[in-house]
Amino acid sequence: ELRRLRLGDDMETLLYILEARQAVEVKAAGLAAANASRAQLAAIGRPLRMLETMTPEAYRRGDVNHDFHAAIARATGNPVLERVVLNLLGWFHETGFTDLPAPDDWTGLHAGHQPIYDAIAAGDPGASENAMAAHFENIKKSLEG
Repeated sequence: ELRRLRLGDDMETLLYILEARQAVEVKAAGLAAANASRAQLAAIGRPLRMLETMTPEAYRRGDVNHDFHAAIARATGNPVLERVVLNLLGWFHETGFTDLPAPDDWTGLHAGHQPIYDAIAAGDPGASENAMAAHFENIKKSLEG
C-alpha cells in the first residue's frame, strides 16, 4: 500500500512529510553519531563543503540537502532505517518540493546543517538528535510563519 501512496504538492502534504522525516531522522542522527566511520563522516560533511564553492547552476542541478540527509541515514548502521529515510526523501522530491531554500539562500542551508554535522562528528548522539530536531522545527516554523 505504501508503494502506491501518491502525495499532493500542497503545504499540508509537505508538513506531513516533514513530520515523518523528523520522527525518523532525529533517531538517525543519534545513531550516526554513535556508528559513523571516518568515511561516512566525510560523506556527511561533503555537501556542506560543496555549498561553500557551489555556483547557482550547480546548486540547481544537484541536491545537497538530499545528499546530506541520505549520508546521515547511511551512517546509522541500520539498513531498515536508512531505507525509510531514503523513501521519505524520495516522497519529498516526488511532491515537487525539491528546492525549498532559494538558490541564493545557501547560508541558511549551511547554517541549518552545520550543527548536525558538528554533533555527529563529535560522536554525541544526544546533541545530534537535538540538532536534527531543531533543524526540523526551524523548517516548520519558517513554512508556517
